[in-house]
Amino acid sequence: MPYARSECPLHSPAGSGESLLVIGEQGLGDGLQFVRYVPLMAEQTGPITICVHQKPKGLIEASGLAERTLSPAAASTLAPLPWLPLFSLPQILGVSPENAVVTGPYLPYLKVPEDASTTWGNLLRSSRLPLVGLHWQGNPMAKVNSNLKGRSFPLNELQPLAEIDGVRFVSLQKGAGSEQVPHSCFSERFIPEQHLVDEALNFIDTAAILQACDLIITSDTVIAHLAGGLGKPGWLLLAHGPDWRWGP
Repeated sequence: MPYARSECPLHSPAGSGESLLVIGEQGLGDGLQFVRYVPLMAEQTGPITICVHQKPKGLIEASGLAERTLSPAAASTLAPLPWLPLFSLPQILGVSPENAVVTGPYLPYLKVPEDASTTWGNLLRSSRLPLVGLHWQGNPMAKVNSNLKGRSFPLNELQPLAEIDGVRFVSLQKGAGSEQVPHSCFSERFIPEQHLVDEALNFIDTAAILQACDLIITSDTVIAHLAGGLGKPGWLLLAHGPDWRWGP
């Protein structure tokens, strides 16, 4: 992006009509977690244009969190704007453990388009049995020489859940790790529609699938942030030394 950090303002000039550019400079999960602060920032600055990763762009745009939602490629063509990194918003807004800031009408802050919600809801809610979404592995490459080591585990570690009668499971795993499902010791407990879920690769469909679940169980991955943004009940399984954002 053609902007220097020294140009970064805390607010746009009042009444100028100039949009503030907020750049999601971190990973996919980071962006989904911190994009909750954009509407509050807009109350102070006026219109906000947000630049996010291409993959979650459609979901974030459908959620109506900013005046404009752009991919990095589209944002790079803009004339220079006052800008802020997304991760700076909590500090500017005074977020702390005692002051969560994002409450009440701002929650849940991610919205699934009605057509996707209806399609996946009808498909996955055909049974009245509880549906639990499982996700157990992050990107293997992201763990190399980083503090993300230890956040993933084998699917079979969740086998005790299968001892609970009347619970159905759906794998939310994409790519690496998904090959464990047919070989797991409780593979027969996954829903018959699992192959359709496996083929759903965009964030809107994934969000609609999570929305159809009664509970999400996940390690520290993008699924945790997606579930939280949707207001879905979730159990988050953390490594012994978790990322700072989860608190002490």
